[in-house]
Amino acid sequence: MGLSKHPEHVVGDLDYFLGIEVTHHADGSLTLTQSKYLRDLLAKTNIDEANPIAPPMVGGCKLSKSSSERLSNPTLYISMVGALQYATITRPEINFSINEASKSSNFSIQAYCDADWALDPDDRSVTIPHKEAAIKCCDEVDPVAKSIGAVNCIVRRPTDGKLIGYNTDYVGAVTAIEDGLRGKHNGSSTTISPLASKLFVVIGADVAGKALAYGAKAKGARVVIANRTFENLLMQIGGDALALSDLDNYHPDDGMILTNTTSIGMQPKVDEKPVSKHALKYYSLVFDAVNTPKITRLLKEAEESGATIVTGLEMFMGRTI
Repeated sequence: MGLSKHPEHVVGDLDYFLGIEVTHHADGSLTLTQSKYLRDLLAKTNIDEANPIAPPMVGGCKLSKSSSERLSNPTLYISMVGALQYATITRPEINFSINEASKSSNFSIQAYCDADWALDPDDRSVTIPHKEAAIKCCDEVDPVAKSIGAVNCIVRRPTDGKLIGYNTDYVGAVTAIEDGLRGKHNGSSTTISPLASKLFVVIGADVAGKALAYGAKAKGARVVIANRTFENLLMQIGGDALALSDLDNYHPDDGMILTNTTSIGMQPKVDEKPVSKHALKYYSLVFDAVNTPKITRLLKEAEESGATIVTGLEMFMGRTI
């Protein structure tokens, strides 16, 4: 601290008082911050791991007063708002946001979103790990997204203001894979998907795996899910099951499609891969949803084995078109 209970007694330089940290500089100047105060406040309310959003809040962003149930015990909410008001002593740029939030105690947080949630009032982009929880924020969910069990895009319908949830993950990935296959066959213009009747192996059973399995099956592919557990995905999407440990020796067909929807090989663990190089010779195309690095070890070894490769970046480009 820096003060005793007796104000006339000085016990050293002041370093923390009433939530304000004091940094003493050699030239005699002081810097006042509330970083510790804010960290402790976030930890107290269990939101210290929530994604940040750049203040100040966009002026056109409207907070609902009636779209959710009233808090059964608003004590913590009121305490939080009051504590954040105090934080504006050293953080005036968040003052507007806190004033807006303090006008109502009726809202409940149902899901998290990207930092761009407040930048466009009509279009929201949702990323992992919130794609399944975000369904609860939607007034309506597209049938495809409902089948997948996750949304990555929420659009406000202009006619009535309702939030409609969609899943475009599978569109970008499947389109990129189809383009890769068509390129390998000299750009065939047939309306039949090049995925039709292909054996399509999906590594991973999370949200991305669900989306890709759904998209491939819709195109007529024979889907096989390789994962440690896959019961829920098989019930939702359908397909055959394959233990991840058996993937190296899996070779029912030549010219199969391999897709990795896990984080294996993502920075910083760039040397990891989900399947051995010797197994890649049985695949005509390999797709990796990992985009950092752009060319993963899996893709590098697949290309060396003669397969067409499709990167995660191509998937993201495809789902925005």
